[in-house]
Amino acid sequence: MKKKPLIIGGVLAAAVILVAGLVILSQMMSGATRATVAAMKIETVASLKGADRQLISGSVHTAESENFYVDASKGRVNEIKVVQGSPVKKDDELYNYSNPALTIQQEKARVQLDNAKRRVTTLEKNLSTAESDLKKATAATRDQLRAQRDQVREELASARTDIKLAELDIEETNNQVAALSVRSNFDGIVEMVNEDERNAVAQGAATKPLIRVVSNLPYEVKGSLTELQRAQIHQDQPFTATSKAMPGKQWRGTISYVSTFPMASATGTEGGQANYEFVAKLETQDGLVPGNTLFLEVKATASESFQVPAAAVQRDAQGDAYVFIVQGGRLAKQVVTVGPEAEGKIDITSELDDRTEILLNPDATTTEGMEVVR
Repeated sequence: MKKKPLIIGGVLAAAVILVAGLVILSQMMSGATRATVAAMKIETVASLKGADRQLISGSVHTAESENFYVDASKGRVNEIKVVQGSPVKKDDELYNYSNPALTIQQEKARVQLDNAKRRVTTLEKNLSTAESDLKKATAATRDQLRAQRDQVREELASARTDIKLAELDIEETNNQVAALSVRSNFDGIVEMVNEDERNAVAQGAATKPLIRVVSNLPYEVKGSLTELQRAQIHQDQPFTATSKAMPGKQWRGTISYVSTFPMASATGTEGGQANYEFVAKLETQDGLVPGNTLFLEVKATASESFQVPAAAVQRDAQGDAYVFIVQGGRLAKQVVTVGPEAEGKIDITSELDDRTEILLNPDATTTEGMEVVR
């Protein structure tokens, strides 16, 4: 009867020991997690509202322009059909060349074609006669007439080949003759006619344009952006432009193009900073001329961004960027979209809410679910 209390006491003692062990193990594991996370830096990030405006500069350019130089291979400039300031339409003739040798070559090709066609006509008749004679031939003359017929066939095939060659020569010379007439590639205005260059062939080489045509489309503003400016300026953003040379005047327009890749001239620049080309369309161009410098106030985008130390942003095996954020007292992985990096800082342009807590200095041991101890 005394064994039963002893057994119950033993079970209770074992249970107490087991619970104590579990508590100690839990505290040890929790303490290890806390120790790891406590050594890391947690910080609340605030959204960086883009500035109300970005100020950039650029120069005024014609939307399109083209220089025309004297080409010695075409001959001498024969006639200039335009004067400075005259409007031109696409395909209007600007000037033409005189090339007597090409004219002779064109006529020679036409004569060769006519001769080949006459030969074909004659040989076709001869072949018809030879075929008829062969049908009427006796056994004694059949072999001779067959040989004559085959000879005519060969001559006819050769004559037809001569026709094709002559037609190709005519097509080539016609194209060369057509190229003697130089035409505008777009609607515009003749900005310059340099009569002194019409004899550049005799001088040895053309060093200046004979004619320059500029488009009559509205002017454009072209310039460059830094990495940070490019993150804030995008296509279709409106702007207001001013000029130091014309105080009190304003022009309006929209950004029409921002390059995806750095400008070629940016390679090797001081500090390795990349520059990106932009093009802006003007609604009006009153008083402007190509070469004017304009300062553009561009309305910034409304989207938020966050700037954090570059070390806070990690990459997974697929190359996607992510950060560790604090949710319910533990770390959680958050995939993000990043912008440009500069001076050890990187922009996060999406997927974060304002006042989010993130881990600024994760390392190889950082994992999701770690408890954050304050």
